Amino acid sequence: MSESTDLRPITFERERAKFLSEISIPGFSALGLTQDHYQLHFSLKRVAGEILHFVSVSPSSRALKIGESLQLAFGLEDGQYFLNTKIENIQLNDIMVSFRQETELSCLQRRNTLRSAVPMNSGLKFALVKIGSQILPKPFALNLVDLSAGGFRADWPTLDLGEPAEGLAVGGVLTSGPKKLELFGLLKTVHRQGHEVQVGAEFQSLSTRDEQALLFICMRLRGK
Repeated sequence: MSESTDLRPITFERERAKFLSEISIPGFSALGLTQDHYQLHFSLKRVAGEILHFVSVSPSSRALKIGESLQLAFGLEDGQYFLNTKIENIQLNDIMVSFRQETELSCLQRRNTLRSAVPMNSGLKFALVKIGSQILPKPFALNLVDLSAGGFRADWPTLDLGEPAEGLAVGGVLTSGPKKLELFGLLKTVHRQGHEVQVGAEFQSLSTRDEQALLFICMRLRGK
């Protein structure tokens, strides 16, 4: 699937109403991303007409401002939904965002994981800390080739890490700015070309919150 069709705009009133009805449960969680890529966790408080009321449930030193743009991610049964909105008002812990007709809503189908190339200047760092049952003496920085919400592809220096094999369990920490994700996966592919080796890993037991965080990172890599 091409990048241009990854995110499907939700424009029909019936679809928007269905989305609103599915998230209109007090306590429904959403992950928020500011324009400077700061991630925040929200819990829905109530829906009042075209305004969604949230409470921030993540400790944060990053103060939000009225009028600030915000992207919210919601995990539903048929996929991940993204709402590009702005903060209408803030009253104590009550953060109000717009859900008017012109507010951009899009959907990423469940089977799509937004595989994205990782350029050298991306700022992403993946520190490998575990191979199989072995805890490494110190974290080893892997060079990521691409990343998705389902896994990653990376160079594998055999002189430092030994020979990889399909089915090998790996664990590490992905760092993107202030955000750190502890991830575990299984090697699904091993490609050798001369002395160079690349591996493909599939993440295991991802929480919805971590999946959303990975999707935000992939969207940033694509400039969306």
